[in-house]
Amino acid sequence: MIIKILKDISTDYKTIDLTALAKKYGYNKNYLSNFIKKESGKSFSELVMNQRLIQAHSLITTTTMPISEIIYAIGMKNKTSFYKKYKSYYLMMPGDERK
Repeated sequence: MIIKILKDISTDYKTIDLTALAKKYGYNKNYLSNFIKKESGKSFSELVMNQRLIQAHSLITTTTMPISEIIYAIGMKNKTSFYKKYKSYYLMMPGDERK
């Protein structure tokens, strides 16, 4: 089941939420959250954020799309939060990837 959940996260990372995922699989939200953490070693929100950052990295390195549009395209709203998370994940700022 964890494989299906990870697939859902990788395809629906922009809009996925734990409540809808729990409903889809017929589980309680808290149970599913604990299950995901136990099976993957990461929380649901960490997995979603990692997927968003991977997608953002891909868009930054393969397109000329403005970073502000990329942030929106991956399902994030807060620019400051995005920059912080990106820097901690890739150890560089998004703009540095294009230089």
